[in-house]
Amino acid sequence: MCCTDTQSAETIDYKTGVYLLLLSNHRIAWDFIVLTISSGSLSELFQAVSGWILVHYAGAYVYLLTQAYTLYNLDDFRWGQMRKAAIVKENRR
Repeated sequence: MCCTDTQSAETIDYKTGVYLLLLSNHRIAWDFIVLTISSGSLSELFQAVSGWILVHYAGAYVYLLTQAYTLYNLDDFRWGQMRKAAIVKENRR
């Protein structure tokens, strides 16, 4: 039965909510399980989890900065402009 605009959507039960949460975050859960199983000691687990969190959260900023740097220093790829840029670079030496 489909909901219309006037009807409110049905709430989902607890089991379905858990399944949806696991499906939406399966990569994070899988990475954590692998880190937990593969660590040899508690200190290795702490180092791995802290590195994983750092990459997970700081990675987006690093990727953004890399793209911004690339766009800022982008060469001119129009026809013949690369050759001129290479000649100018050779003359600077």
